Amino acid sequence: MYDEMCAVSVKPPVSPVASSLERPKKPTMSQAPFARGLHWLKLPTAEAVAQQAANIIADQLAQKPNASLVFPTGNTPLGMYAQLRQKNDINWEKSRLFQLDEYVQPAFDGPLPYQTFAEFMQNELWRFVGGQKFYMAQYFECPAAYEALVTKDHGPDLVILGIGKNGHIAFNEPGSQPDAPSRIVDLAPLTRISNFADPNQPGLPTQAITLGLKAILSARHILMLATGSGKQDIVATAFNPHTPPDSNCPASWLKQHPNVTLLTDF
Repeated sequence: MYDEMCAVSVKPPVSPVASSLERPKKPTMSQAPFARGLHWLKLPTAEAVAQQAANIIADQLAQKPNASLVFPTGNTPLGMYAQLRQKNDINWEKSRLFQLDEYVQPAFDGPLPYQTFAEFMQNELWRFVGGQKFYMAQYFECPAAYEALVTKDHGPDLVILGIGKNGHIAFNEPGSQPDAPSRIVDLAPLTRISNFADPNQPGLPTQAITLGLKAILSARHILMLATGSGKQDIVATAFNPHTPPDSNCPASWLKQHPNVTLLTDF
């Protein structure tokens, strides 16, 4: 059992329950040496990306009501969460819902809209749906225990990701290898600049706990969302079908996965 991995054992809490989009044309799979498992859907707007992402999650739960899903935070998935809140026909009751990452908080609050990613997930989705919710803050002492929960029953069914401007996925920063475990990491300077208006302001996190690349790559299906012109260059680098994966761009390891759906508005 996972609680044998650490000196402390934490039981995951269970939270109670508090326009369909026309499917796009079938994407073309890459025939180049790398990224053969990539399905890239280029949609007209960020709203269309959000709608399609919500449809994919709804389809996953319709096919497997007890699916395990891993959710990201940030600006990119906000539209997806708004769409999911409107989908009253999804049955979440048997699902298992996980955070992708979480800040390691200092001893006092910092000037963030949400002080934790758990608070973000509660406000954006989890308080509106059923299912069993798992919170990473309970596993700061033993990230391996959290990873064991996520990968139970041969890996998560669906991991939803964004992509950082330096190519990070979750908080697997540049230098991360595909077998990287879930762990506490130092936030890269570019990540802190991207996430915080003033990264030198007192009270802001400098570390995070992240689901490792090994666990992410064990997913049956990976869904990545990328919107806005600021993400075009890093997406092109990460998913260049003619170059092998490189730890300098952790997202490029997704080219080794057999089932990745990439949704963009470019």
